[in-house]
Amino acid sequence: MYKSIVGVCFLIVLTILFYGCSMWPHNARLFKKDGLTLDGRLNKSGEMQYVTLSIEVHDTQNIPQVYIELENGEKVLLRNVSIGKLTKDNSGFMSSSLTKYPQDARYFTLGEYRFVVSENRIIAIQAYGDKVAFWDASLKKRYNFPLAHNEAIELFGNPDEVVDYTFW
Repeated sequence: MYKSIVGVCFLIVLTILFYGCSMWPHNARLFKKDGLTLDGRLNKSGEMQYVTLSIEVHDTQNIPQVYIELENGEKVLLRNVSIGKLTKDNSGFMSSSLTKYPQDARYFTLGEYRFVVSENRIIAIQAYGDKVAFWDASLKKRYNFPLAHNEAIELFGNPDEVVDYTFW
């Protein structure tokens, strides 16, 4: 009896290893466009909601032409955020999550937005949380996190790649 239970458990584990996550429905999505990645989850209604943004900055041209809204209501063109603005009120901090960046990398926060700085240059931008707000380039439409898929397209354009996956 014991051997048959162990055998069945072994077959279940083996099946999971061979078939991976394909046997479970996808409940998460990555929206990728020129260094920008939005990470989303399905909400209770079955709609995709993007909850985090990450931009690997190659140069200022790959930073979207959108405005971020700070806690005080100030709107700042994301491309125009400067090292001076970031270092004005804080000295930045190190984090163990910076391991994929150069050794001198530091996080600087500006409201709900985090900027990774190395060698006096912004190399990454991150945003997450329900207080994140973007404005389109004309400052006519406000977008709040979480973003729906169609809102992500309106704000950032069509993705270069969409990757659906299973989030545990």
